[in-house]
Order: sequence, then C-alpha cells, then structure tokens
Amino acid sequence: MSDIVEDEHEITFSVKFLGRVEVLRPEGLQILEEAALSLTTATDPTSSEKAAKNSKVHLFLSLSGIDILENKTKFLLYSCPLPSVSFSAVLPSSPKVFGFVAKHPAADMYHCYLFQSRRFSHVLVSVIGDGFRASQKETRVQGGRDLIVEALRHKNKMLQKENADLKRKLEGQTNPLCVDSVHTGRAWCVDVTPHLSHYSRNDNGRGPVREVLVTPGLRGVVMSRSSSRRSLLPGRRRRRRESDQDRDLSPDTDSLDGDRREDIAHFPYVEFTGRDSITCPTCQGTGRIPSAQVNELVALIPYSDQRLRPQRTKLYVVLSVVLCLLASSLVAFFLFPRPVLVVYDGVHSVDVHFDEAEQIVLMKLTSTLNFSNPNFFSVLVQSLSCQVLYMKTVVGSSQMNNVTTVQPLSQSQVNYTVNVEIGRTSAYVYTFCTMPIKVHNIVLFMQTSVKTSHMVRTSQNNLESYPYIDCGANSSFSQRSRQHLGPS
Repeated sequence: MSDIVEDEHEITFSVKFLGRVEVLRPEGLQILEEAALSLTTATDPTSSEKAAKNSKVHLFLSLSGIDILENKTKFLLYSCPLPSVSFSAVLPSSPKVFGFVAKHPAADMYHCYLFQSRRFSHVLVSVIGDGFRASQKETRVQGGRDLIVEALRHKNKMLQKENADLKRKLEGQTNPLCVDSVHTGRAWCVDVTPHLSHYSRNDNGRGPVREVLVTPGLRGVVMSRSSSRRSLLPGRRRRRRESDQDRDLSPDTDSLDGDRREDIAHFPYVEFTGRDSITCPTCQGTGRIPSAQVNELVALIPYSDQRLRPQRTKLYVVLSVVLCLLASSLVAFFLFPRPVLVVYDGVHSVDVHFDEAEQIVLMKLTSTLNFSNPNFFSVLVQSLSCQVLYMKTVVGSSQMNNVTTVQPLSQSQVNYTVNVEIGRTSAYVYTFCTMPIKVHNIVLFMQTSVKTSHMVRTSQNNLESYPYIDCGANSSFSQRSRQHLGPS
C-alpha cells in the first residue's frame, strides 16, 4: 500500500512520529538538533509528548495547515496552521529525520515536531516550505485573487522549462518504481535519483505519459485518491489540459484578466477536516457570510473554560435558599389568618312602654359588640343575630346583614337593638313592673351570633349573656351582665 495519498485539496504522508518538544526560538538547525537530543534523553514515561512517540502517523498537508493523525484510529493528535510554521528542515546528522517549528495557537510558545521517513523527508520539507510561502503570499493578494492565479502568473514559465528538460531526461531513466493506486485503479511510476525526482502517470500502466512534475533535490511520489492529479502547492499546481497539452502557457497567463480570472477567483472554498473535504455552503469562496446569518453562528467553548465553572456556586445556592425561606416566612406571617375577637359590651339603654289594655310590657334593648381585628387584612362582619328569652320563652329577636368592615389591626364597635314583648303568657310580669316600688329588675337570657369572613375563611362567634333589666322605668346607663364568648 502506498505511503502517499493526494486529492485536490490535501496530501497525505505516512511517516513515523518521533515526538513534540517545546523550544525557545522559532527557527534554526540547532533547534532541530536540540529537540532530537531531548527526545532521545527523555526519561519520563508518563509524559503526554511521548505517548505517540515512535508511532506511525498520517501527516495531512493542505493549504490551510498541517494535521497529525494516528495511523489506526485516525485520531487528531496535533493541528498546526501554515501561518504558524516558522521553520522546517532535514536534520543534517540524520537525513531520515526532519521536522518543523510552529507557534502554539493559544500561547506565546513554540514547539518542534520531529518525524522520520526514509524516502520522503526532503519532499515533506520542501512541501511545507512552499505551503508556508503560499500562505504568506495569500495575505498580500489584493482583490480576493486565488493562490492558483498568483502561482500561474509567476511560475508558469519556470514549469514549462523544467518539464521540457525532464521529458528529455525521462527517456534515459531506468529502474522505475511503479505503484498501483487503490482508489483509482491507475498505475503511478516513480524514478528515484540522488538529485532529481519526478513522477508520471499512465492509464492502467499503458499509454503515453500524461503529466510530469519535477522537484529538484527531492525524493518521493504523490498519488491521487481521485481520477485526476493536482499539486498541493501553488508553485506545483497546473491547470489540466484535455485537448491542447502542448499549447504554450504564456497565453494562459495573459488571459487571466477578464472572465477567466473571475472564474478562477470564485474557486469554491473547502473546509479541511483531516479525512474528507466539503464545500462551504455559505461563503462560496469569498470568506464572508451575510450579516443576516451572524445570529446563526455558534461559538465553541472548551470544557475546561472557567466560564463553564462559575465560582461561589454553593454560596449563591445557600443565599437563594435563605432568601426563599425568609420570603415565605414573611408571607406566612402577614397572610396567616388570625381569629377575630368579639366582646359583648352589655345593654347600654332600655326603653320601656306599657300596654294597659293588653297588659303587656314593651321594651327596646340596645346592646353593643366590640370587634378587634389582629390580621393584616380587612374583616367583613357578614351577619349579626340576637335572640332574647325570658323563662325559656322567646320574647324578642333581631337580624342584621352586612353589618360593618373592620380594618387591619384596628377595632370597631357595633350597636344593635332588640324589641322585647313580655306579658301574654306571663301576666304577672306586667303586674310586677307596674308596682309602686323603686326596683323592678328581671333577668333576661340573650343569645348573640356573629358571622365574619376574611380572605377565603369564614368564622362564626356565639355569645351568651344574662342582663338585669329594670322594667319599671326607662334607663340609659350601662347594665352589668354576665357574658360568655362562644366557640368560633
């Protein structure tokens, strides 16, 4: 199976990963030598940098960056954008070892990544260098031009000359290395020389050579995962020609202005994921999105971010519980219903009349009730009823509705009158009350019922009293009586 796989936007090398070392300077061969020496002398077996040491990995190279994936699981170990790469070279003491230095994307530090490859060390160093220069050149391109346009404008003449020289040298080359592509079923032939490497493609191992790409001083071969081969870097990328392969490239360069330039400038943007590439559905190669889609963007926050771990969480929870308990206690204190206190204040006045024809004693008893409201809300006195009995005989009654409203934390007084008629069944009362004596006291039994309501609660108070009444004359002073407060 081949150690190199390429498609239109990425190229993959299968190499051995030696490890990653933090370095002090961003460039220099001495940095590579010191990093290689530190890896050979490292003794910490639990270090995360040595977890993948001496393991085979896939090195993905694209115009956006360099990704290092595990061989079996395809797990992404490291990802370095091309603008962060500052130095790349082959170790002079060991030509099989190469590496590059890249800046950490989130910290001010540099790391050296070391790899080992018997055949492709020089190829990878050249590819990384060209990719870095291409990414730097892209920042200076004005008007949104694609890197492919800039590469064709500056290197087409050099490629034409190199290809012409290689075609002449290709006829005298021997000992080719041919590898069958698993993805396309086509054969790739490689000629390895000490100073020059090139590759050619023919369909199914037959037919004339279609394309040749030469990189002086490099060793290796690039194979495509699709039916067509494209170079990864702008300096090596060429437009595919179908009918006029031998046409001069100078007219192509001159015709970049106009419609062809617009077509190339709108080359679709692709997102590199390490295994596959998809076309961006929004920006269409412009690198911008409509302002209406700003609210649709999603920010990815690391799990270890402090914003996901708010401080003083326990304190906030305790304070919330205490505040809830305090609020509920205050609500219960102010809204908890308390019983209304009703006190019978006795008979305040008595108006006495005599019916000589019927021998009946007629009296009007005016009594008083005191209400005390200990609640923090108003209380309505819905009804008040009173019944007067003499010797177990009902001699008078009274009924009142919607009597009064007692305000919160206040007292109120209510007067009510009961008409009493005595003598029809007790004729001796008339005789006793009309006798020429000073005191004509009789005992009456009064039953008073009061119904109150507050919020959603209704209560009833029953009172009983035994007032002494002077039935011989009118009186307006308070009469002492025994009183009882019934259950509510």
